[in-house]
Amino acid sequence: MAGFDIHFQALKNCGSAVYRLAKDFDQGYGQLKPAPRTDAALFGELEGGDALAAQIKSLEEGLIKKEFSDAAEKLRAVENALDQVEANVRAANRAAGGDK
Repeated sequence: MAGFDIHFQALKNCGSAVYRLAKDFDQGYGQLKPAPRTDAALFGELEGGDALAAQIKSLEEGLIKKEFSDAAEKLRAVENALDQVEANVRAANRAAGGDK
């Protein structure tokens, strides 16, 4: 592909950065400071305080953990896409008789 220039090192650097971020998100939830214990006493005499405390605990243990996991998964997909871009460009370049 004459006249076509791509910086493979930039793709590699970007992929490495995304890999590190994905790893951080994978480990990140476990490194969060635990939230203060939420129990019904926190809400005083509020009717339904038990249910509210249970919902807060569920939110922390479920949704937030899922968000971290989803972010890591999406970052890994970006890393794989960058690898595929590099492989495709190199293959096209070879097919056109360019450098390896």
